[in-house]
Amino acid sequence: MSSKSPLDDTYYYRFFNNVDQNNTMSSGASRPKYINMTAQGSLSSENWQLFPQSGRYFLRNYDYGGEWQLGLTTQSLIIPSMLPRSGDLGQQWILNQWSDGTWSLKNELAGNDSFLSLTYAATVPAMDTNSDGSHWNIEINVSAGQITNSDMLSSVGNLQVGDLSVETS
Repeated sequence: MSSKSPLDDTYYYRFFNNVDQNNTMSSGASRPKYINMTAQGSLSSENWQLFPQSGRYFLRNYDYGGEWQLGLTTQSLIIPSMLPRSGDLGQQWILNQWSDGTWSLKNELAGNDSFLSLTYAATVPAMDTNSDGSHWNIEINVSAGQITNSDMLSSVGNLQVGDLSVETS
């Protein structure tokens, strides 16, 4: 576990949203590689690793393993999907706690004006400038087991910072 992160990268977490507290964020239930909200406990893809590196997080999924990460692309700045692992800005997430103890998720490619959010009419989390649906309860899921896979526990190389790439070990 990183000493700078309050989240343990050796465990999986579930993401619950303040708009839809009975479901969790999962990957691939209705469309492969995309995220949506599904009933808690119904899919193994509700389990996410939050891997800290250089002040950012990479979100890896139980089903996809360490070679895939949640991110945005320049072609899709709204709805995140599972992408082949890289240090691209679109795969870098900034997590901050709100005053109510929930978390916000911002994506480096999308910029500081948008949050990963859920609207009252949607079942698909998407980037939004309205922060109303951006309060995420992130809870450890001990039943998913501890992460020991070296792919899941390894840093990303060629971490992009702005228009520059930084070689990391």
